[in-house]
Amino acid sequence: MAISGTFSAGDQVSGEAFDCAVDQTPSSSSFVQIESWATDIQVAGGDTPVSNFNTFDVPIVYTGEQNPYTVTVTCVYSEAAATDVFPEIYDDYVAAPGLAYDFRWTPKGNTTGNFRFTTSGGKLVNVMHPSWTATGATPSTFQFVIACSAITRDTVPV
Repeated sequence: MAISGTFSAGDQVSGEAFDCAVDQTPSSSSFVQIESWATDIQVAGGDTPVSNFNTFDVPIVYTGEQNPYTVTVTCVYSEAAATDVFPEIYDDYVAAPGLAYDFRWTPKGNTTGNFRFTTSGGKLVNVMHPSWTATGATPSTFQFVIACSAITRDTVPV
């Protein structure tokens, strides 16, 4: 593989067309859109552990199996309806911590050919309570965390 091409102004991907969804029952592949609530996605993990070992002659580097991922999604907190994102996800977590849950996001929007990332084997491992401040006009947010064994990249189908 060789990297080619140049980066040009306007090639960057920002969040204006972002599309994201949760699958509360991954066996059914029925993703529910949440981009109107989501404000931030952070992905951690997926790295390969390394162990260094030295002989008297040469250093030796060992690598292990790839670590799992965690995906933390920040959403606006709302109590307007029982089907809003917070009560839905929070109630799922309280009823069954570690429930099978997957998350999918498409940075350039749900248009044919755009890259799409999807967790595989995801588990809902935390839903953090919202926090508030007495000052400012910033909406309250909450976070949920999905741990997963892999994140696949494909493209939005036709």
